[in-house]
Amino acid sequence: MKPPRHILKMRCGITCVMTVDEETGNFDCEWSRRPTKELLPAIMKEYGPWRNSILEEWAKRSGKKMLVVDL
Repeated sequence: MKPPRHILKMRCGITCVMTVDEETGNFDCEWSRRPTKELLPAIMKEYGPWRNSILEEWAKRSGKKMLVVDL
């Protein structure tokens, strides 16, 4: 079974496609283009809550915990 794909189209014009391994919680993001340093604050404003919501739902479904650290 393919891992679920989650798609975020941001106001800045960048799209992020996230896939989450339902067993391990490992996730991978594919970006439509490389985020620039100037766009990073705008991207994180949308991407952060979106990503966290997806991972919180995974934790509820799996009964597992996950710690995500933003650098």
